[in-house]
Amino acid sequence: MLLFGAGASRPFGIPTMQEMVDDFERELSQSTIHFTFYQDIKKSLVEQYGPNKTDIESILSVLQGIGENVTPSDLGHFTYYYISKNCSKKSFSEEDITKAKEITIKLKDYIKTKCQVNSKDLTSIYSKTYLPLFQNLAGTKFLYHGNFELATEWKSFTTNYDDIFERFWSKFQEPNSHFERQGTSNNYIFNSNITLDNQSLSKLHGSLDWTRIKDTDQIFRSAQTGFNTHETEGDVMLYPIQQKDLYLHPWFTLFQDFKKSLEKFNQWYIIGYAFNDEFILNVIKEGLTKKSKTMIVINPNAEVIRNKFPDVLRKQIIALPYKFGDQYFVNNFIEFQRKVRNIELSIQTNAQCFKIEFPFKVHTEYVHKIEHGSCANATVLPNNHQVFEYNTEKGSEISITLNADFDFDYTRIENLDFTFISNSKTPVKCTIKNQKRIIDTCTLNDWTRLKTDENFLIRVRSVSSRNFLI
Repeated sequence: MLLFGAGASRPFGIPTMQEMVDDFERELSQSTIHFTFYQDIKKSLVEQYGPNKTDIESILSVLQGIGENVTPSDLGHFTYYYISKNCSKKSFSEEDITKAKEITIKLKDYIKTKCQVNSKDLTSIYSKTYLPLFQNLAGTKFLYHGNFELATEWKSFTTNYDDIFERFWSKFQEPNSHFERQGTSNNYIFNSNITLDNQSLSKLHGSLDWTRIKDTDQIFRSAQTGFNTHETEGDVMLYPIQQKDLYLHPWFTLFQDFKKSLEKFNQWYIIGYAFNDEFILNVIKEGLTKKSKTMIVINPNAEVIRNKFPDVLRKQIIALPYKFGDQYFVNNFIEFQRKVRNIELSIQTNAQCFKIEFPFKVHTEYVHKIEHGSCANATVLPNNHQVFEYNTEKGSEISITLNADFDFDYTRIENLDFTFISNSKTPVKCTIKNQKRIIDTCTLNDWTRLKTDENFLIRVRSVSSRNFLI
């Protein structure tokens, strides 16, 4: 599962939500009345939440709340009680409501402009961002256009409003989504009943091309070509302002998809996301309480983000301080993926014939280091497991070191089962390493007869798949 934040769109010239705060303030400074009102809101948020959590969405939330004249009672019993005891002001003036509405319109227009992709060289930027990312994710791959072998076993989520992700995949295969085409027209309507499988995209905070159809609850997505036959109103592109809105259409469906994907996938890639959305932060914290889950944070401030989580969860978070799309990202990401998919297995045995069955297919050239023996055969089984067979020089102890890279999404299962087959009951010393770390060491005893061949004995060693990431 992948979650993309504003940092994933930054290489394409789109400012982050925090960068937009000061930039919009400069544009607004030409209007004294609006500027003072905006500054007051920003100052209050910075004092309460700090500058790192004050972004354009948080300011917009306040503006929309004032513009819609949201009262303390609308926010729940505790909020109403607290404000009634501590604040004399129970509602906003007509002047404040008018100013908030006017700034909201300006701010939405500003966001729409800033989230448009203006780069002329998208292919070059994609080659440093999304292309190497999907080329190097583990799992089944598909060859597109005879040149691009890309991962297919993923579900993606984003808090971004732009269409950068969609543009990339439009060259290969349009991602699945909740939008359903209406007949042969270019109209797409949000359908909550669609079940999203692999290769799907859910935009948790809405999108530039979403609007609500007038006098209905239907959400419309405009197509790249053609025209809209519906009369639309409102703009659903922006994130809802209140927690209770998460239970409304379409947000409830989108966030339910997110929670289900956290449960389904054991490995989560979080790219360019700062975790300023408290709801997403809390959902991920809850998901990480399951020990089988691992979160990989790709962000220049990855360690700072990791520290947002309780100590008990940090051991399940891998912090990669990479900047998505910079000159080092491709090599760093490829090297990380190579390391976590590398296994070095060392064996010492007196058996004259010894076999090792890997629970996956070796992906790249494997390297044998054998003393007093040889590798007789390497076979790929119908279940995509791979078996290596070794012969020992008579009367000698064979020492085998097998260094192999593989392309297998081991995070989908709890344990990897390494199967050892021997023609001798003698104990076998075994060490399994990943990233030069010993993740398992044991002496194999208690052999049982192999049902299909009475001359051979079998022993299975289970290793937690999480050891290959942490």
